[in-house]
Amino acid sequence: MSSIDNTLSDGTKLRDFLDFDTTRKNIYDYTLNSISEAYPLENDKFRLEIANPRYEGPETFSLNEQKKAILQRKNLNRKLLGTWRLVDKATGNVVDQKKTVIAHVPYMTNRGTFILGGNEYTVANQMRLKNGVFSRRKESGEYESHFNILKGGPSFRVFMEPKTGVFRLSVGQANLKLYPILKSIGVTDQQMREYWGPDITAANTLSNDDPRTVRKLYERLAGYRAKKGDGEEVNKHLAEILHGMTLDPKSVQRTLGKPYTNVTPEVILRSSQKLININKGTEDTDDRDSLSYQSIMSPEDFFRERILKDSGRVGAGALWKATLRGNLSGVKFAALDPHINSVFYKSGLSQPLEEINTVDPLDQNLRVVRIGEGGLSEEAVPLESRNIQPSYFGFIDPVRSPESGNVGVDSRFATGVMKGSDGNIYTKMVDAKTKKPTYVKAEDVADKIVAFPGEFDRAGREGRTEVKAMAGGKLRYVDPKEVDYIVPHHSNMFTAGSNIVPMISAIKAGRLLMGAKMANQALALKMPEAPLVQSLSSDESSSFESALGKYAGVVKADQPGVVQRVTKDGILVKNQDGSLKTYETYHNFPFNRKTLLTNTPLVKPGDAVRAGAVLAHSNFTDKNGTLAIGTNLRVGYLPYKGSNYEDAYVISESAAKKLTSEHMYTEKADIGESMAVSRNKYLSIYPSTYTKEQLDRVDHNGVVKPGTVLNFGDPILLAVERRAQKGAGQLYRGAKSTWTDGAIEWEHHFPGEVTDVFSDDDGIKVAIKGYAPAEVGDKMSGRYGDKGVIGAVIPDHEMPHTADGQPLDVLQNPLGVISRVNPAQMFEAVLGKIARKRGVPYKVPSFTNESFIDFVKKEMRAHGVSDTENLVDPGSNNRVIPNVMVGDRFYMKLHHTAESKASGRALGTYTSEGEPAGGFGEENPKRVGFGEMSALISHGAVENIRDIKTIRGQRNEAYWRALIQGYPPPTPDIPLAYKKFLYMLKASGINVNKQGDLLNLSAMTDKEVNKMSHGEVTEPKTVKWLSQFGREAFGEKSLDPVDNGLFDRGITGGHGGHNWSHITLHEPLPQPAMEDSIRKLLGLTQKNFDAVLAGNQAIEGVGTGPKALQEALRRINVDSAIEDCKDTFKNATSVAKRDEASKRLKILSGLKKQGVSPSELMITKVPVLPPIFRPITATEKFDMVAGVNELYMDLLESNKNLKEASSLFQGEPVSSARLNTYNALKAVVGLGDPIKPERKARMVRGMLADIFGSSPKLGIFQQKLLGATTELSGRAAITPNPQLDMDHIGIPEDQAWQLYNPFVARRLAREMGDSPNAKAAAIKMVADKAKPAVEALHREMAERPIMATRAPALHRYSLMAFYPVLVKDKTLQLSPAVTPGFNADFDGDAMNFHVVVSDKAIKEAKEKLLPSRNLRAPADFKVNWAPRQEFLAGLYLASSQKDNNKPPRVFNTKKEMVEAFRRGELSIDTPVVIKEN
Repeated sequence: MSSIDNTLSDGTKLRDFLDFDTTRKNIYDYTLNSISEAYPLENDKFRLEIANPRYEGPETFSLNEQKKAILQRKNLNRKLLGTWRLVDKATGNVVDQKKTVIAHVPYMTNRGTFILGGNEYTVANQMRLKNGVFSRRKESGEYESHFNILKGGPSFRVFMEPKTGVFRLSVGQANLKLYPILKSIGVTDQQMREYWGPDITAANTLSNDDPRTVRKLYERLAGYRAKKGDGEEVNKHLAEILHGMTLDPKSVQRTLGKPYTNVTPEVILRSSQKLININKGTEDTDDRDSLSYQSIMSPEDFFRERILKDSGRVGAGALWKATLRGNLSGVKFAALDPHINSVFYKSGLSQPLEEINTVDPLDQNLRVVRIGEGGLSEEAVPLESRNIQPSYFGFIDPVRSPESGNVGVDSRFATGVMKGSDGNIYTKMVDAKTKKPTYVKAEDVADKIVAFPGEFDRAGREGRTEVKAMAGGKLRYVDPKEVDYIVPHHSNMFTAGSNIVPMISAIKAGRLLMGAKMANQALALKMPEAPLVQSLSSDESSSFESALGKYAGVVKADQPGVVQRVTKDGILVKNQDGSLKTYETYHNFPFNRKTLLTNTPLVKPGDAVRAGAVLAHSNFTDKNGTLAIGTNLRVGYLPYKGSNYEDAYVISESAAKKLTSEHMYTEKADIGESMAVSRNKYLSIYPSTYTKEQLDRVDHNGVVKPGTVLNFGDPILLAVERRAQKGAGQLYRGAKSTWTDGAIEWEHHFPGEVTDVFSDDDGIKVAIKGYAPAEVGDKMSGRYGDKGVIGAVIPDHEMPHTADGQPLDVLQNPLGVISRVNPAQMFEAVLGKIARKRGVPYKVPSFTNESFIDFVKKEMRAHGVSDTENLVDPGSNNRVIPNVMVGDRFYMKLHHTAESKASGRALGTYTSEGEPAGGFGEENPKRVGFGEMSALISHGAVENIRDIKTIRGQRNEAYWRALIQGYPPPTPDIPLAYKKFLYMLKASGINVNKQGDLLNLSAMTDKEVNKMSHGEVTEPKTVKWLSQFGREAFGEKSLDPVDNGLFDRGITGGHGGHNWSHITLHEPLPQPAMEDSIRKLLGLTQKNFDAVLAGNQAIEGVGTGPKALQEALRRINVDSAIEDCKDTFKNATSVAKRDEASKRLKILSGLKKQGVSPSELMITKVPVLPPIFRPITATEKFDMVAGVNELYMDLLESNKNLKEASSLFQGEPVSSARLNTYNALKAVVGLGDPIKPERKARMVRGMLADIFGSSPKLGIFQQKLLGATTELSGRAAITPNPQLDMDHIGIPEDQAWQLYNPFVARRLAREMGDSPNAKAAAIKMVADKAKPAVEALHREMAERPIMATRAPALHRYSLMAFYPVLVKDKTLQLSPAVTPGFNADFDGDAMNFHVVVSDKAIKEAKEKLLPSRNLRAPADFKVNWAPRQEFLAGLYLASSQKDNNKPPRVFNTKKEMVEAFRRGELSIDTPVVIKEN
């Protein structure tokens, strides 16, 4: 948006966080200026310069260019050019120069986004602690002074040992005594006594000092600048380094009482003195989370910072290469792009937008975080940093923070907050003395007394002499004369998203948070409306919905003029002064989440327009330019036959049409040698797939024509794809085919219109716009966090209607108002009803002196409107339902639709490890995780666990072939994932032997390796690759194995081979998995062990090096050593000695039991995992090499280097090569990092690191062994169905056919006979869904239950079995009786479901997993399934008597009584007498 000049008297420039024009200019300017600040770089020989840095090309890009970049998956940026110069410092001559692109600076759009790879990204603002000294209380209760140093050195801490009174300085991992450090920089004992007092000084003086204390600190602070030795020169340099650490004087003034600018001895003494005073209670700790101590970084700052700091040493690396080569050949094109890209991909501050609507980009640009690079660590955020800070008052929204691990450190700026060029934030407040608005800085306001909006008037009306204000970080009543500032309006305390929730003071904070989040998730509607009840803007002249309309794509005239031309891309207006201006318009502009932004012109050529007139509205605004992200619907608060149970909604068919949402889908085909998009080629292979009418919509290239309206099943792209297996790691199907059908179809059950087709070297992209009516399972919400799924769509004529015959649009459960504590929705409903009657929307304040209840009642009286009405229910013989709350509310349809959540997977593709995989147009398999497995164990469902792991959790072609054809299926094999786990353990040096039902683990020895191995691998190579051998058939990359390499066919079996092989080490090395055992057996510390291994230290009487380790181990007599350990354990006088003896005894006993001698813990043979478990995959676009292959290559190379070094050198070169080889071996095992930095950067991991993962959830053990991805599984949103009993569940018909397909085919095959023709006919019947197949499906569902589970599985009842019932909707439908076990409240949640396969698993599911088999909880024997909510209320009302004196009504028959009840003549508790028997 256009910028407004806000420059303060001191020269500080302010910008709105939503002023994207100014931000864009700042990004360009700051980045350009940072080049001049950061360069030249120099070393002893050369100086590297960037001369004449400048931009090339336009500053802005049109909306069409932005759209094209998104659809073609490109970047939008501006080229920053310059000339690299390498200057010889001795001569001053230019040795080499290169004129080139220096960097691509990203373009910020007028939506506040950056377009990268076709996705729109935002960059958050970040709050950073300023340079200063801050005292705090640690979680341990100790106090410390934190020296936060951002320039001049690392941060450090000073703390006092509470028991001794000794001060220590902590930097990195070192805790150093402070006294000798202070002495080294010139502090006398007398000065210490002045600050610390005599006792504390004496305690610090008397304690023993490490003579290397000063040197240790000096080395950590000086780094590469450290000088050798000790003495005055080092002390002087240390003092200079400390003095070079800069501090923010204002911050230090607040914390230490003086505006120190550098770290001096006085600062250290004063900070330590403060710790003493805090312990005494005479001073307080510092609230370092206060805005007083925070600076704000924004996108323009991040790009500049990375160039100035040379993040990743890009510039330093270029200078180093230039120095080595003597020229600039090593300087890459756009060499500084890594600086720019790191902001998006490495900082943790950027993310792709959800971008469902235009509110989300605004919200993200107002986002301010304290985490990410340069901020707090996500893993170690102090609890106090998550608190709502008093200093946030008027600057940061206290509510808008995520409900996740980032709560409290991910917030939003309040309305009106500005970013200052000085790194501070400002907002307008009213000066209480002058009564004039003025910009104030957050750090200044923190020390002031700030009154709430309207508090002076409120106090006057209430007769109070004091006003409520924020003073000293607390809410207090103060004298009005003491007030410094007044927050001008309540909206200035909240962010934009919160402010579009009306009457927020009438709901609890959690619902306000949800309401603001729901606005971000609202879909564009085909017929959007602005709310009938809007939130009054801060200037009280309009509403926040109107104010946000300008960010929602609305186009307004800047000045009066006459429209000259209107096109889809813009509107040309001739202004009054004769100038011409083109106003760009959005035309089917795609957003990230399958939505779009598009304008509809409201003017035509010749129309005269005034300044501010709306020229075109968008699909997110109404015609007045007001934000419209939903529609107004007539709602009745009434339970409706269980269909709006819990949070579910019931809507009418008319409401479903009003909630029709607008979507943009993009389909793409990556054209290459394995895929061809061609009409002729497709028809030559598949001539009868589509009808002539469908093919007429496709051009000769096989691409659908722009403007075409697509229906379900119509082709978008006619493509054929060659899928040949190029390596064991590639996904593959069971049935191989040279060419497969790769056509892309329109898969939605509503029409779609093709808007754009793009074709380039990257492939073909097609954009399609569609309108989706609301359906059962779609998620909708009001603005008060009252989210829920649509539980039923009722025909208008069956919907309860008011006395005038108008059917309601929505039926909402009234119990949700109470449970969610959001009564404001009731006020909105009544005000909305009045607004519709009077034809003018309400604009109500969020906070008011008048009660909202009184205000609504007053408006009801003024307009003759009642809050309740009598409804007529056509579905119950026109029964009258009296006194139902009825009104008009604003509802949004959210992007969580039933269609997006519905998926089903039968049998399909697999990974190289035989696990079900998605891709190739198939749905992803669903996972049964550790929680679900635990639930099954709790149920005692062993057969179902076996069913999951061995049948549905792995590739079983023979099993399914036999089953589908009607034959008894063979017993499934052991899962390959389990084999991989065992093999990886062996490859890591842990031998696994099965003895009976037990697995024994022992050290892998050379003997065992020799038994397993099929030969030695000697070459550190895998395959020949394209660069060496060119293309083979079909243009594939050459994956021909290298002889004697890691995929040698004769040794390993080649790709997919199952053969073990080995690497022979030049000399024996410790088995890394047994290193700790070796050290304990030999009594070596880690330091001593490393020194002996390197050959730098000897074992007494044995020698040094790895052979000495082996000899020392050989000399251990296991039996004697065991007895010695037993004696030590009995007679030891210390716990430490007994502990060591116990550990050593365990090791020795284990070795004896396994028959392994201690010397065998040193190995010369390294087992190499079979290729099937470390595959290589090659595709046209990328290659994938299992990481362990790279680690094996590193080991082979380092082993060769060790062999060569041993033959040529002695001493240090051999020690270094040996340690490098051992480190490479540890990397293979997974107990060390890769020896090559680039592999470490790519997080290449060894065996054990892969098995256990960076966290338990991410390791192979938990992912593959304790859980499984499974076939015959589906997922869908859940909705209530009161017609179901507890043992039945509704399943979408399409998914039922997918999941039951193999069993229906089996049933038909067995019925139709054993001939091949009969079995083929059976399969065809299933494909055609013929009547026999339908009947067979129903029989299968009656006999074969499904398991349904909701993650996370918290207990056994999170997984239950049900008999499925077919439903037409796309949801999984539950009986309200079983919702407690799943914690299901129907607010948009989805559940997975799985078909049970084996006969034993079916029997077990029926006996153990059905809800009827789990009526009571075993823990307390309480009933699990019982009526709740309106069902419980109905039972209560039906069984209670309010008035025992009421005379009974007499009826002849039961039918007469029911009819009277439906007419409204009886209430639920009216006594009745029925004469008939």
